[in-house]
Amino acid sequence: MALADAERTSGRGLRTVAELARTVGGDVRVEPAAERGETVVVRFILPEGTP
Repeated sequence: MALADAERTSGRGLRTVAELARTVGGDVRVEPAAERGETVVVRFILPEGTP
């Protein structure tokens, strides 16, 4: 699921995470996981030098 799809969900939690990730250049993806539902991948881009 693209960030735009995350923004259309009815759950406010995923939408909030997507907005936070976007503010730092990251993204949110939802990937199908066979027989386990879905996996949510959140990527945050941290500034260079961040531990």
